[in-house]
Amino acid sequence: MGKSTIMASVLSLTAIIACGDSMDKKENKSKAGVRWTEKKAQKWGEKQKWIVGANFNPSDASNQLDMWQADTWNPELIDKELGWAEEIGMNTMRVYLHYFPYRDDKDAFLERMDQFLKIASKHNIKTMFVFFDAVWNPNPVAGPQPEPKKHLHNANWMQCPDKDMLWNPKRHIELKPYVQDILQRFKNDRRILL
Repeated sequence: MGKSTIMASVLSLTAIIACGDSMDKKENKSKAGVRWTEKKAQKWGEKQKWIVGANFNPSDASNQLDMWQADTWNPELIDKELGWAEEIGMNTMRVYLHYFPYRDDKDAFLERMDQFLKIASKHNIKTMFVFFDAVWNPNPVAGPQPEPKKHLHNANWMQCPDKDMLWNPKRHIELKPYVQDILQRFKNDRRILL
């Protein structure tokens, strides 16, 4: 297993543990980070609809930066494409975030996240947000994204965090407000699956 895969796993696990459980506190008296019993996990699963979904990025966005940046945010297309997903029976979408739009304008980014959740909810789709993804382009740049490369899957996908932040543990603290602000804002939001 490569170092970037291990680091991405550690960062993702940290975000998951920090998030805790979005169920009512009366239902969940366990402490954050304590592994659920098999029985508790089965009970939770029995309450859920059958999960059918996909990774979502709108068709006009070459990567997660294109999706979330103010200049390329396209709620009309998102609405259209999530409508198609609903028509074929999908009820869940995994959606990748990126730190840069948060860093550049936190409030506007959080509003776009909320707008996405409203659109998805309108189509009976729950969302799984992904904070970090340490694959593909290790040097993301905010702003206009490069043109797609022919015949290369995910050619424009951008790592989050970027290589410099990923490999410098002293910089990991810079990601803490990004994760905490999102978790705090959406911690009890029933439009989010987990």
